[in-house]
Amino acid sequence: MRVIVIGAGIGGLACGARLAAQGYDVAILEKNHSVGGRCARHETHGFTFDTGPTLCMMPDTLEQFFHAVGRPMSQYLSLQRLDPAYRITFSDGRTLDFTQQLKTLEQEIQKFGVNELAAFYRFLGHTEALYRTSRELFIDRALERPADYLGIRSLPYLLKARPWRSVAQEARRFFRSPHLQIAFSFQTLYLGISPLDCPSIYSMLPYIDLVQGVHYPVGGMSRVAEALARVFQELGGRLHCQTEVEEIVNQGGQVRGVLLHNEEFLPADIVVSNVDLPTTYHRLLKGQPLPWRSRRPLRMKKGCSAVVFLWGVSQTYPRLHHHNLYLPVPYTQTLRTVFEEGRVPEEPAFYLCAPSKTDPSMAPPGCESIMVLVPVPNQATLHDWPQHVPVLRQRLLHLLQQTLLPGLAHHIVTEQILTPPWYAAQYALADASTFGLSPSFFQSAMFRPQRRSPDLRGLYFVGASAHPGNGVPIVLISARLAADAVVADYGTQPHVHHPVANTAHLA
Repeated sequence: MRVIVIGAGIGGLACGARLAAQGYDVAILEKNHSVGGRCARHETHGFTFDTGPTLCMMPDTLEQFFHAVGRPMSQYLSLQRLDPAYRITFSDGRTLDFTQQLKTLEQEIQKFGVNELAAFYRFLGHTEALYRTSRELFIDRALERPADYLGIRSLPYLLKARPWRSVAQEARRFFRSPHLQIAFSFQTLYLGISPLDCPSIYSMLPYIDLVQGVHYPVGGMSRVAEALARVFQELGGRLHCQTEVEEIVNQGGQVRGVLLHNEEFLPADIVVSNVDLPTTYHRLLKGQPLPWRSRRPLRMKKGCSAVVFLWGVSQTYPRLHHHNLYLPVPYTQTLRTVFEEGRVPEEPAFYLCAPSKTDPSMAPPGCESIMVLVPVPNQATLHDWPQHVPVLRQRLLHLLQQTLLPGLAHHIVTEQILTPPWYAAQYALADASTFGLSPSFFQSAMFRPQRRSPDLRGLYFVGASAHPGNGVPIVLISARLAADAVVADYGTQPHVHHPVANTAHLA
């Protein structure tokens, strides 16, 4: 059977490869010139930057993918665990290293209070149970029918987990130190949501960072996308870049194929959309008479956006780690400015990645590749980015020169700034939400759009805005769930290799 996957992001590549391994005739169509979607890179003057995800977490999801397609991961990727996972610098100058060295970690925690170590171990035990049960009941499985989530274990677990509480409230329940409350709750920003609003189930994120670890794919996170694309092509999949889909065509409630931007029609029995889900409904199904309930993703709240600064710097900074965070204390005002007031904060929180600390190939000798990401409001609440970016850049440079990178402004030799409008245009993101739909309580798990279209037979969804959510490892799970649904609906196909020339660029 013919399958068209729209979008060569992590979800589209992984789903396409899984289906190719099951014998399907799969073509992936990507509008940009290279694969990876948001998991891409930028190269200039010897400097290399990841422009999207930079933290590789939950490596078991990658291992599961390679096992499913019958390939050894070691032949495609080299993962290196980072220690510390990251360093947090607070606005008052205090620091906290998330390290796997237990004695060192205990000392780091005790810097913030003599009783905080016991609180930390209580928190770790609580979040370990949260992680294991959440994965089993709500992340690793589809939640399309009430029977999938109203089981004898699920409801008691939800009551015990208290998802109506926020991640910030959970952190305050364990820690007295405001620094530790921030350190063990800010991770929800990975998902584009404030810890003040994020359901407490996501308190498991620090556990993932500390226990499973943060890894680095040598060469950058874009190597993950390239590895998936390579596997897909080896399995007979056809990958076409610079091929933009204009519309998903259906007849009588059944998908029939896609119409390209150049008005060419490509027939297909199955279509998998790796395009941002609200954009899929708004643009790709724009002419389809879909029921009101199917258009719910158009009304769902989107996560925040980001401004990303890519700086090639002509010196090294010994104080930097591979992953670094700057968090104001107190943090509440910064969060409310971004997520409630829709403004650029006076004192922005930011994440800084310096991959050349681990991988010297990412920058010329004696230099650093520095990527700085600042969470900002999405375009539903803040416009006129040309006037906001210079102000944010000035504030950010001031903060960096006062803290992590003295003299930075005099050593920038190359600069690229990625703004919300850029992300919206490059990746067709609704409201320039860099992280997809916000994972609030009524937009998570069974409330999030699922893998199958409820109205069009043969249409499936994969990616950050579909269940189970955003982030590279979770999107890999989304790809498995979508591929499993196709196989459940149409069966395994006879293995046929299709020697069609690819028009893909992997970098």
